[in-house]
Amino acid sequence: MLREIPAYAAERIMKAEVELRTCAAKGERTTLRDVQRNGYRERDRDTRAGRIKLEIPKLRKCSYLPSFF
Repeated sequence: MLREIPAYAAERIMKAEVELRTCAAKGERTTLRDVQRNGYRERDRDTRAGRIKLEIPKLRKCSYLPSFF
């Protein structure tokens, strides 16, 4: 349970940051979109609660690194 909380928070932060960068939510079609998603990179992150596995979104035209790294 303690590992799920940081993983959930990290997932929500990454989702919000990628939506801002792509100008659209996942699966949403819009004329403002300038960058598309291109899968995920799996990374392990050590926290006080233990090691959590993160799926970091990949983008096609630019790079993305979460703000908490």
